[in-house]
Amino acid sequence: MDDADLRRRAQQWAQHDPDPDTAETVRRWLAADDLEALRQAFAAPLGFGTAGLRGPLGAGPARMNRAVVRRLSAGLAARLRTEPRAAERGVVIAGDHRHGCRPGGFPDPRRRAHSAPGLCGGPPGRGRRRHGHR
Repeated sequence: MDDADLRRRAQQWAQHDPDPDTAETVRRWLAADDLEALRQAFAAPLGFGTAGLRGPLGAGPARMNRAVVRRLSAGLAARLRTEPRAAERGVVIAGDHRHGCRPGGFPDPRRRAHSAPGLCGGPPGRGRRRHGHR
């Protein structure tokens, strides 16, 4: 990706980022023409590993942030809807509780991004119990 494409992607990201802090970070990088920071944050999207989606906290698709979590949650929910008995089996939702994350981790996918009716066990704190566990 050339520098002009990088700047366009970063501008689009900042316009649609649901977190004002990370959106402002991208705007600062753009204003300072900090191409190295932009390249690191927009080089490649985070990928799933054996521990799920993990990465450094920060702005852009190459970091863990609210926009990435929302997009992932929406995509995962869409995929799960195609699975037989997905609603019956349910999903497990965990949060990121590292320093700098909001209380309860990233945006609670049960309330916001996890738009998959029937896949979640109910409102926050009221998940289905399975095998004696919550």
